[in-house]
Amino acid sequence: MLQHGMHTYTPIPKPPSTTFPAGRTSSKKLTATKPVTLWEMKMLTIKGIYDGQKIEPLKEIPFKKKKKVVITFLDEVRGNAGSELGIDPIEALRGCAKGSNLTEKLMQSRREDMELEEAKWKK
Repeated sequence: MLQHGMHTYTPIPKPPSTTFPAGRTSSKKLTATKPVTLWEMKMLTIKGIYDGQKIEPLKEIPFKKKKKVVITFLDEVRGNAGSELGIDPIEALRGCAKGSNLTEKLMQSRREDMELEEAKWKK
């Protein structure tokens, strides 16, 4: 992720582009004649409010030119959804990972991370 002021950009890989031999129309066994080129897109997320007719951003949009956007509407769940069914989510999940040694796996992962960091700084 990239930071630009108060905005966070998340790089999204774009699909590879390929070039195929001229006259080839079949999609079977296509092979690229040039190296595959990967490109990336940056995504900026800005919260806003939809009032039924228009969307009002809660922060300033840092672009003046026309841009493609994806609009996602979030349904907020108020309260504890499990309480309507009489289910305590903490109690329902208690013991579900028993025997999987998650604490030991976490500690091992942290040791490996520390070793990688130390190796990086020794270079």
